[in-house]
Amino acid sequence: MSRQSASAAVGITARVLGCESGQVITAFGGQGAVNKSGGILFKADGAIINGELDMTGDGFQNSVIGQATTQAIDSLVARMVAAAPQIASALQAVAAPPAPSAP
Repeated sequence: MSRQSASAAVGITARVLGCESGQVITAFGGQGAVNKSGGILFKADGAIINGELDMTGDGFQNSVIGQATTQAIDSLVARMVAAAPQIASALQAVAAPPAPSAP
């Protein structure tokens, strides 16, 4: 008897941009990794439609790649929430009008 195993690693990056300048203010990364063995590694019931993977269904969400993606997004969001005050300050600094020059 052989056991099936699968692993997936996902990395995701989000960039915060200044609306007026388009300047990258900061960037955040999130990672997720899942290793599974035995059982159902990917159930494709309704997950493949016209040759494309439907990432909204339970088949994807319960797969190793779906779980790694969820971990990566959760990690990214946690980092962004923790840095929210610094992001707000950086955005205000970019949006602030330049100081008037002395005559």
